[in-house]
Amino acid sequence: MGNKTKSNKLRLIFGSVYLIISIYILTLNFYYPKFSSKISYVVNNSIFYTFSFFSNIPNLYKNYISNIKYIKELEQKNLDLEQKLHSLNSVYIKNSVLSEENLELKKLLKVTKDSTFNLNKIITTTIYSKNLSSNSAVFILSAGSNNGIGNNLTVVANNALVGRTIDTNKDYTKVILLTNDKSRVPVYTKQSNINAIIVGNNSSTPSLISYDKNQNLKEGEVILTSGLGGIFPRNIPVGTIYKDKNTWFVKLFNDFSNIHYVHIITTKYKIKN
Repeated sequence: MGNKTKSNKLRLIFGSVYLIISIYILTLNFYYPKFSSKISYVVNNSIFYTFSFFSNIPNLYKNYISNIKYIKELEQKNLDLEQKLHSLNSVYIKNSVLSEENLELKKLLKVTKDSTFNLNKIITTTIYSKNLSSNSAVFILSAGSNNGIGNNLTVVANNALVGRTIDTNKDYTKVILLTNDKSRVPVYTKQSNINAIIVGNNSSTPSLISYDKNQNLKEGEVILTSGLGGIFPRNIPVGTIYKDKNTWFVKLFNDFSNIHYVHIITTKYKIKN
């Protein structure tokens, strides 16, 4: 209604102006007939285009406002799309993480099913933090004495040895890893049945010391826990051995940097061969 009223007012004003000018031209035509036709042509054209322009101002304004609204709507739609895209990316990332965790949990469950561990004697938990530095290789687990965990319990992952618990409070447990220089694990070679000890040396490949240096170890042999010492159950896989400059080392089955879940064996007993 507002735009129509403005348009009508403009038409009324220009109509009045046109009437006045027309009377003026008629007067000129009466007194100066030679020039009146030219003047009339120029004036009429000027009035027509001027009137057309100003009469169209409300429509131009209306179109301008419509374009502004349209641009704002596009900006809002673009913002909504960006938010939806961000949400979808977040969901995709969460799903990817959950998928990786599910795969790892399936591996752990397969390990438990395939091994001779008693499921009622095992606690599965996440790793709260890691310290893999050369002078202090430990895990901190997200479970403690409230979950039935004590000291000197065997810790495994992916059906291979990780280390043992050494310090437990209500909610957390510290695990000394095989690579820690304070770690000592009695083992034996699967093929040649030679007893030895894995000694942590603050590197990713612990040393292997044989009880009988006269016995010949074979490179590539699998190492398993021997059960001697009463801490680690027998026959938990550890790694394979190799020799470098007259020193034997163990290439561990587990990569500690890629472990996120572990099993804690809450009892000490022999595992079936």
